[in-house]
Amino acid sequence: MASSYQSILSDWKKNSFAPIYLLYGEEEYFIDDLIKYAEHNILDESEKAFNQITLYGKEIGYKNILDNAYQFPMMASRRLVIVKELQEMRDIDGLEVYFEKPSEQTILILAHKHKKFDGRKKIWKTAVKNSVAFESKKIYENKIPPFISKQFGEKGFNINPRAAQMMGTYLGNDLSKIMNEINKLVISKAGAKEITQDDIHDQIGISKDYNVFELMNALGKKDELHSYRIANYFGDNPKKVNIVPILGALIGFYQKVSVTKENLNLSPSDLAKKVGVSPYFLNQYTEAARNYSAGQLRKAFKVLYNVDLKSKGIGSVGTPQKELLRELIFGLIT
Repeated sequence: MASSYQSILSDWKKNSFAPIYLLYGEEEYFIDDLIKYAEHNILDESEKAFNQITLYGKEIGYKNILDNAYQFPMMASRRLVIVKELQEMRDIDGLEVYFEKPSEQTILILAHKHKKFDGRKKIWKTAVKNSVAFESKKIYENKIPPFISKQFGEKGFNINPRAAQMMGTYLGNDLSKIMNEINKLVISKAGAKEITQDDIHDQIGISKDYNVFELMNALGKKDELHSYRIANYFGDNPKKVNIVPILGALIGFYQKVSVTKENLNLSPSDLAKKVGVSPYFLNQYTEAARNYSAGQLRKAFKVLYNVDLKSKGIGSVGTPQKELLRELIFGLIT
């Protein structure tokens, strides 16, 4: 039975448990967070010694799971068996018997991370059908700012759209890193409920004047002087700013500009949905779409692709980051 991260966590906090939980997917953050909660909260401290066990798929076979899951609890109402790295277990098909007839006195949590399983196989069809199954999917980059806003909201904080966009641009879609920064900001802002751009600058160490967000603005306006100033700052501070996330952010930016250019006839609200941005940022993309011809946008992608290859040592070995960035700006602006 398919479920969600929030519904599973909500049930656990209400002390409501199913016999089997199957946590799987490519995004490890939500799986790890559920496992962490289970390890610390499902059983009382006095119950854990005899009734809570963690197994690792690489080290065990299905019989180890069956032996532990079918044991009776000692001085407790239930057992908790957590299996990590399930994707590494070689004889996983043997678990089918347990999926069909689980112990009512055991909570079995199976964590299958980093890759999808073959849903066509009988074992997985049985597993999903007879368990509370949660697929933890990777969040696309355009969904990161709304995710950040939602996480702050659940903690009682507001974050303005530009600050959420800036945070997402710099941290990418590494949810563990994002949640770590969110938690640090929440602690540092105790007593205040608004997260601003200044907070993002101060907490994450992003320059207020020289950051990738300002670079996108400058490139969109074709402001050559300011684009080079920002690129020079990045080049002079390679320990603070790495070219890889900059390229990723710029590729995303030019993709959105291209979609905007193709759909300028739409209403602002429809165009924002089509581009996948908040209406708050739409002017940035419409201005850039008018400043770049279709041919210039095609050229921009070629420039980004070539500089990306060089940054990885393909076709150019040991080229300084500053030189690559200046080459990048020249190719994008001219």
